[in-house]
Amino acid sequence: MAAPEPASRPNAADRPAAPAAAAPRHPRPVAVITGASAGIGAATAVELARSGHDLLLVARRRERLADVAARASAAAKRLVRSEILAMDVAEH
Repeated sequence: MAAPEPASRPNAADRPAAPAAAAPRHPRPVAVITGASAGIGAATAVELARSGHDLLLVARRRERLADVAARASAAAKRLVRSEILAMDVAEH
């Protein structure tokens, strides 16, 4: 009589993957805009805020970014969540 085969143990590859914990969703889409302190970047920020986006504004001049954030909120007629990152992206 043949010996019974040993029971196989399931390994990690045999088990279904555990669902990843979902990151909390931001209630609105977020646009990242470089060169946002003037010109096309500033105009784009205002238009995206008006269309429902919150903003991550990147440029070298913090004061100008704060002004763009205020204009974006005024244009959107709501408080636009704007994060300001004062930096020169060419240096990073």
